[in-house]
Parts: sequence; C-alpha cells; structure tokens
Amino acid sequence: MGFAQTADDYYQIALKALIKARESQQQGIANEKLWRTVISTAEMTLGKKDSNPAATLIIAEAYEALGLRTQAWKSWQYAWLETNDPYALENALRLGFELAEASYSANLIEAAEKYYQVLLELDTKNSRIYEGLAKIASKQSQWEQAENYWRIVLRLEPSNQEALSALAILQTSQASSQTNPTPVIKEAQPLQAVPASPSPSLESLYDSNAVAFYREGIALYEAGQAYDARLKFIRAVELEPEFKEAWVWVGRTRFEQNSIALAVQAFRRALALDPTNPNIQEQLAKAQARQ
Repeated sequence: MGFAQTADDYYQIALKALIKARESQQQGIANEKLWRTVISTAEMTLGKKDSNPAATLIIAEAYEALGLRTQAWKSWQYAWLETNDPYALENALRLGFELAEASYSANLIEAAEKYYQVLLELDTKNSRIYEGLAKIASKQSQWEQAENYWRIVLRLEPSNQEALSALAILQTSQASSQTNPTPVIKEAQPLQAVPASPSPSLESLYDSNAVAFYREGIALYEAGQAYDARLKFIRAVELEPEFKEAWVWVGRTRFEQNSIALAVQAFRRALALDPTNPNIQEQLAKAQARQ
C-alpha cells in the first residue's frame, strides 16, 4: 500500500481486499482486519484527486459486513448520492427500514420517526414509509396527521387493507367525538393500534428483565455494536424462551456474523412461536439458502 500514489492505485487495492474479504466471509470466517483494510483503502481513494465514487459502495458493504449497521446505512446513502446506483438506494432503504422498525418495536418512537423521515428523503413514493409514520403519529395521538399519512398510503397502494382499516377506525372515532364532544380518554385509546385493537406492550407479554435486555440489544445494534447486541438478545430468550421478537434478532445478528446454522435455529424458534409471520418466514428462507 505504501507505493500507491493515485486514486486508482488505492481503488485497485481496495478491490483486491474486498474480493479476499468476500471469499473469507463465504467460508464462514468474519475477518474484521481485512474488512477494515477495505474501508481504509477505499477512504484513501476518496481522499485523492479524481477519486472513483464507486469506492463509496465498497465502504458501505464493508461496514455492513462488520455489523456496523448505522455506519453502513449512512454509507449506503452517501453512495447513492455519489453514484446514483440503484443498488445503493436499495440497500439504504433496506437498512433504513430495519433500523426504523427495530426502533419502533422497542418503543423508541422518536428514533423510529427520524429513520422514517430520512427514508422519506430517499423515496417519496414508498408506501411502507408512510405506513410507519402513520403508526408513529397514532402512537403519539396525532390523529389528523395519522389520517393524512394513511391516505397517502392509499393513494400509492389503493388496496392496502391496513390503511383501509385504520382510516375506518379513525373516521368512526371522529363521528363518535362529534356526538360526544367531551370523550373520555379511555375511549380514544383503541385508536393507538392499527388496524384493530391496541397492541400489548412487550412488558405485558414477557418477563420485564428479558424485555430490558432486548431493548439494550436494540440500542447496541443501532450504535453499530452488533456482537454485543447479539449477547443481549440471547440473554432475553434465555430468560423468556417464548420471546419471538428477541429470537428474530438472535437469528438476524447470527446471520450477519456468519453463524448461519445457529441463525437458522433461531429463526425456526421464532417461526414456531408465530407460524404465519411472513417476515420470519422470509428471513428463515434466506438463512437456509446460505447453508
């Protein structure tokens, strides 16, 4: 590396390191040193005159391979801006949704909203973003805003059953409030759930200590500490074996760290607890395809 002079020299070194890192990962070996070499050489490329913007794609891939999800997400966004490569946008959206939905499920509502707002800057015609914002607005009792978001969902996806159901609930509530101008707060609570009834909190479903470990895991994961996050998720399922959300995250973090067989086991446990969940089915299939 010491003989490299130009941006292209560094880019070629980064590419060679990337190929080796990918080969190592395919063999089930997470070579952190090699992935960090990929990042450092690709960053040197960007620091040179006439740099190759494709280096941003390499950096994003490396961060994701290291389990540094937040950094990877930001890097995919930057790669999209620099290269206009649809692959970068696809990954920026994918990771953004994962982070937003993880925050929402952990009841980190403000964090989830920030993720969705950034996603909205990336894609203004994605109904999934407006669904997330609608649910957050409902959580915050911002009914008018929630209704606006659900209507956007329907404009983008007219047959969306969740949006239709949510709007029906909101309209019923509005009609009720006009009949009774001083509604009891308790009567409005069902609106916090979309589309049917209020979703129970994790604490009401599982051991409180297990939930605490789960939330710590989510926070660590968002901070880019995927390995430590996995340990928290494992503690959660040790305390609460039926904690399906935690099992999903055990599977996801194992998969991302190339413990494929263990990831499959975790996803199977989660699916056994929620057999019709399409998200778990998809993640299990993805993991099985890597075996």
